[in-house]
Amino acid sequence: MFTFFSDMKVGTKILVICLFLAIIPTLMLGIVAYTSSSGVINDQIETLLETQVHDAKGWTNDVYKLTRNKVNSDLNVLRENFYARGTPEVIDGKLTLVNAGGDPYVINDNFEIVDQVQSLVGGAATVFQVYDDNAIRVSTNVIGTDGTRAVGTELTQNVYDVVVNQGETYYGSRDLFGKRYVTAYEPIKDSRGRTVGVLFVGT
Repeated sequence: MFTFFSDMKVGTKILVICLFLAIIPTLMLGIVAYTSSSGVINDQIETLLETQVHDAKGWTNDVYKLTRNKVNSDLNVLRENFYARGTPEVIDGKLTLVNAGGDPYVINDNFEIVDQVQSLVGGAATVFQVYDDNAIRVSTNVIGTDGTRAVGTELTQNVYDVVVNQGETYYGSRDLFGKRYVTAYEPIKDSRGRTVGVLFVGT
């Protein structure tokens, strides 16, 4: 290559050198421009993705807040309808509400309250009774896998620990018999402060 260059005429050599000196900076500028534009594009893409992720988080939070508010509203309706019947007590092994006049209102296999809640707010409602180390559905409008009310089914252990053992309201998202619910579970206490049951709503 160098022999070929040395054989060129002086004018040709000068022309080649000039072309070389002109092309190299142009190529360098092109590379720099490409790199810069790629960086700008990447920055724009990154900014766009961050914006979309932020918007998605905001939308998710809004949906969660609305759903949580709906669950709390449903729980209030169930609570009001439940305690309007009286004070919770366990009588003859059954969860019973006793009014000021001493009249008993048995909850077990009585679906009046849970169905009333469903007609008012459209959500799932259940009353559990505590039996030793678990809690059993004794009144519910939740339909089980067999197509009938899921009476007799147990409360899951982690929810039991929070609501019954710790006496706190539990909020979460659970799959019940093939359907997903945002849920709330609240302890039912008798006149002596013992947790004898659990109120449940799901939406």
